[in-house]
Amino acid sequence: MVSGSHASTLDKLYAWEKKLYDEVKAGQVLRSNFGQKCKFLLLQESRGQSTEKARYVVKDLHSRIRVSVNIELTLSQRKSKKLETRSISPNSRMALKMFVASTEHFQEEQKNETSTHKKLRPHPDT
Repeated sequence: MVSGSHASTLDKLYAWEKKLYDEVKAGQVLRSNFGQKCKFLLLQESRGQSTEKARYVVKDLHSRIRVSVNIELTLSQRKSKKLETRSISPNSRMALKMFVASTEHFQEEQKNETSTHKKLRPHPDT
């Protein structure tokens, strides 16, 4: 394919979106586990059981979620900037605009989810 053609640009966008999708799915699994472990930790605390191990697991998952969110944001920002700097055909500009719009929407969702997870943190020092 000719470099800069509409088809090659769409192929690159598709590959990038697939990579980003895989990262988002992995992040969702982490968030799901985090929510379950938070509930378990709160249950243990309410029963007066030892929470040291559960607290460690929750703290570890929280750190992994933060790293995951940063990876997702970095991936999406890099790709949109890289595509903006290239000279692309007018037909491909529409695809780029759609990609940038979905990236911005994704970033907004990630910020909202991160703030929601901060509310779920079981203890202020974790």
